[in-house]
Amino acid sequence: MKKVKLFNSGLALVFLTVVLTSCLPNTLLEPEPAEGSIIRFKITNVEGSIVSLFGQNINVSLPIGSPTTELIPEIIVSKGTTVLDYTEGQPMDLSQDVIIKVRGTDNVIVEYLVKTAVRQPQPGFASIELQFERKHTSDYGWNIHQQYSSATSGEDVLVANANVIQILDGTNGEPKGVLSGHPGSIHQITNDDAGRIIAVNVLTTASTFKIYKWENVNSSAPEVIVDFPIPAADWPVTSGNLGRCLLSVTGDLSKDAVITIPMARSNFFYRWTFTNGQLVSNTPEKVVYSFPLSIKTFGNITVNINNLGPTPQDGYIVTHKDRGWEYLGRDEQYTFSAADGMVPTRSFVFDFNNAKYYVGAVTSPNTSFYIFDITKPKGIEMSEADRFDEGIDFKPFQSTVFGVEGPANTTPHLGFSFRQHEDGTATLYYLYANSGLRAYKLTPKHN
Repeated sequence: MKKVKLFNSGLALVFLTVVLTSCLPNTLLEPEPAEGSIIRFKITNVEGSIVSLFGQNINVSLPIGSPTTELIPEIIVSKGTTVLDYTEGQPMDLSQDVIIKVRGTDNVIVEYLVKTAVRQPQPGFASIELQFERKHTSDYGWNIHQQYSSATSGEDVLVANANVIQILDGTNGEPKGVLSGHPGSIHQITNDDAGRIIAVNVLTTASTFKIYKWENVNSSAPEVIVDFPIPAADWPVTSGNLGRCLLSVTGDLSKDAVITIPMARSNFFYRWTFTNGQLVSNTPEKVVYSFPLSIKTFGNITVNINNLGPTPQDGYIVTHKDRGWEYLGRDEQYTFSAADGMVPTRSFVFDFNNAKYYVGAVTSPNTSFYIFDITKPKGIEMSEADRFDEGIDFKPFQSTVFGVEGPANTTPHLGFSFRQHEDGTATLYYLYANSGLRAYKLTPKHN
């Protein structure tokens, strides 16, 4: 019940009574809480906890990552009420639903049900902003058309540049040196989830295909983790190549991972699987791809096989410059139409803050890229309204145009790489020959 402090003077009391009765609105004071009730419940040792009290239900919401045991509640009860089986300041285990019993002077016992939930992070990024931009000629002096792909390792970003792999500072793009032990004839580099640097050689005839691994930028030489003689029967009838189309590595090679790369001017790609840190077989799985339209073979350099997880069962995305892109899973297939976005030249898939994103780059001849949320692949075929209902940010960002320096890149060499930071942010690197290198900072959604 609300309390009103009155003056001791009788005259003042009479005057105050007149004022109160003549000036206050016609409202009722709140009644005292009923006996045998909890009127407040608070978690004292977890900052940011939120408690809602509805009748005999107490709902506790804890911040992301909070423990649900050893919680210390503060329980405020109504006058004449006793909390049973609990001592003030005693830690409580709220990992499961808990019943708290209170009793009034009438000896009636009332039970309160306490339910506890730890808040989950909001998936995806809240903002993406340009962190730095370094130009092809004026900043680096790179040769025309000879920047092929990028990777990250630790705090650095690497660029496959002609016959060297250049090491750049990941925060500003400043050159730091070159990667040791370059075996020559490399276009495609990438990295696994642990930051190991992965590269493949380029073949133009049926010979031995190799996959190389550097543990980090300080490695003196790479380890050959795959040494596979290409069967003559696998080589395309027309002039083909292996090692120029996108190399994709998903997972941690010391745990579970999958490596894929397409055979140019063919209709299949190779896939190697690592389980518990071991290569399942030096001989890859040959995955034949059924083209949905009239195209029968992959192009020369514009084909991407983006793994969606560290095992073959996680599915993949095929990107083909001539027809767009699609998602392929274990049981279902979703095809993008022209209305979903521009036809990409290169693509990339990355995970950030409990969301999975697809990045598609386009060239005309200047370049830009766009990002789709593919956390729920069925969103590919949903309408915008259905995507909104499912909480899918299908097209949250499109970059500004990245202009070329010098002649247009008619055979566009470009690629993406991604680095997660300890503070929860991340950097998406975008390399485009004849333009240079851009870095975009991703900030997670607030929780």
